Amino acid sequence: MAVGAVVPVAAILFVTHSIEEAVYLADRIVVMTYRPGTVKRDLLVDIPRMRDPAAPEFNALKRELGVMVMEEQQRHHTEELRMAAVD
Repeated sequence: MAVGAVVPVAAILFVTHSIEEAVYLADRIVVMTYRPGTVKRDLLVDIPRMRDPAAPEFNALKRELGVMVMEEQQRHHTEELRMAAVD
């Protein structure tokens, strides 16, 4: 049974590290920054349900989110290198 299919749901907060899972389940995706933890991007998922993971729009959103996450991972790595150089 799909979430909200039988009983209307006001809100569910679902935290995941899986981009595919987020795109498949969410109506809204919030991407956080590395440090400080602020909102990098707040996206509405405008893909009709039932979402097909093979659909072009599904994969386009996955790629867009992947780029955002990789940017934050790079910031983390750069900060670690900078901190190691100080030690």
